[in-house]
Amino acid sequence: MATATLTRMGNSVGVAIPKEFRGPGFELGDKVTIEYDGGSLRLTPVRRPMTLQSLMDGYEGPSPEIVDLGAPMGRELW
Repeated sequence: MATATLTRMGNSVGVAIPKEFRGPGFELGDKVTIEYDGGSLRLTPVRRPMTLQSLMDGYEGPSPEIVDLGAPMGRELW
């Protein structure tokens, strides 16, 4: 168990979440839902939509190759 101090953040009150409580679902800048449940607060990460850009964020490897598959050979849509 850890303790933290409530601090003023503009017109709101906030608390810093210690590093050991930030799991893989919590990254800096993420949005969370806050629920009040009988004297406890529950933070749940808001799932971000899966996009190609979100998958590529932070990728530092080689650029993907563009592959020419040729002209359509049947009813496939290009």
